[in-house]
Amino acid sequence: MKDKEIAAIKDSLMSLVSLITPLHDLIPNSRVIINGGALMDKQGTIRRVLNNKVEVLLESIGYKLVAFVEKSKVSLLKNSNS
Repeated sequence: MKDKEIAAIKDSLMSLVSLITPLHDLIPNSRVIINGGALMDKQGTIRRVLNNKVEVLLESIGYKLVAFVEKSKVSLLKNSNS
């Protein structure tokens, strides 16, 4: 399989996972994983919930970075402290 094909399959599977996470469960201090885009597979903590995005603090990349990510592209981690 080519890398593009693997990425496409992974994106499809991750979009199914995001359907499992109800959007109302996305609250500040929840731990999430990003399912798509340049920050795919990065973990972080929700700081703020906006209309269709969440502000996520990413420390899993070796330094602190705040990113605004579409709600549909994040999923709660199972051991979230929310």
